[in-house]
Amino acid sequence: MKDPVRWWEDVSEYEQLNLECLAGEAVSQRRNLKVTKWMGTVPAVAVCTACAREFKVPLCQLSRASEAQESLRIQFAEHKCPSQDENEAPSETR
Repeated sequence: MKDPVRWWEDVSEYEQLNLECLAGEAVSQRRNLKVTKWMGTVPAVAVCTACAREFKVPLCQLSRASEAQESLRIQFAEHKCPSQDENEAPSETR
């Protein structure tokens, strides 16, 4: 029997990337990072499933899959979907 505390060991690398990107996100705001272009086994381009923003891996990081994944993860985690910006905008009082 597997240790239930270490459930992430059974999750695929792609699913781990999505889990990391969703950490801290509200349940109602389901957004995922979907890889749309690959160079062999290295992810090259991905999009946010919520706002369709495209993220590209810099050429210098395409030689290693781990660097490419990290680059996409960081870009995705740092971006805000347009709907998030509207929800966070302060209301104007007159």
